[in-house]
Amino acid sequence: MYAVSLFERPRSLERIAEETGGRALWVKKLDDLPEAVQTLDRQIRSEYLIGYSPGAAQNDGKYHRIRVLVQPPAGTERLRASWRRGYTAPGE
Repeated sequence: MYAVSLFERPRSLERIAEETGGRALWVKKLDDLPEAVQTLDRQIRSEYLIGYSPGAAQNDGKYHRIRVLVQPPAGTERLRASWRRGYTAPGE
């Protein structure tokens, strides 16, 4: 989920965006809104999608954490990775 918040910085919105692999931005004044939207637009248009399937599927109905590490090739600029922090496996 990607979101832009006006005037306030709600932590709950940031948390939801982070958990879903998105990003939340907040702007203090309306004049900053176009720049915030452009920032999100660039991020959304320059992302890659990678799928994940656990090797040994566990149908236990529990939440399983996922950790992603990104190592950019030498000489490239810093990369930003975002991902869902985990998933709930189906129950049996």
